[in-house]
Amino acid sequence: MWNRLRSVLCWSALFLGFALTSANAAESRLFSFSFACDGQFKLVTLNATGMGGGASRFVQGAEIVLFDNPDSLSFLVLETLTDATKTLLSLGKGDRRAANHFTSSIFQAPNAAGTIPFTVAGTCTGGGVIQGLATIYFFS
Repeated sequence: MWNRLRSVLCWSALFLGFALTSANAAESRLFSFSFACDGQFKLVTLNATGMGGGASRFVQGAEIVLFDNPDSLSFLVLETLTDATKTLLSLGKGDRRAANHFTSSIFQAPNAAGTIPFTVAGTCTGGGVIQGLATIYFFS
């Protein structure tokens, strides 16, 4: 009797472990962006495509790196859906990189036809162009 109960419990734990490990797959998207440094407010849309058919995705983290003309930056903000309540990152004067990996408050982003829009908003002065890379990390 004891061996049969132990076998049932072991098999149940094994199959439960298989079910839990395959559920939440992680992935990321890398975007390149640029805008002119003319002192005017700029807004660049970054569309994360190929996100599958799920109703929503969770944003687990984000990172921005400026690699061209970063000293002309006034400010830069990365947001989900152009929503100020879903700000992922911000950079100010002198910043070249920002990263954030969310551990307790993870943003949920609606996934319409496999696409989730993000925006980079900012201003820079002094001429030239600011260029950077944004990486956004997801899990479903």
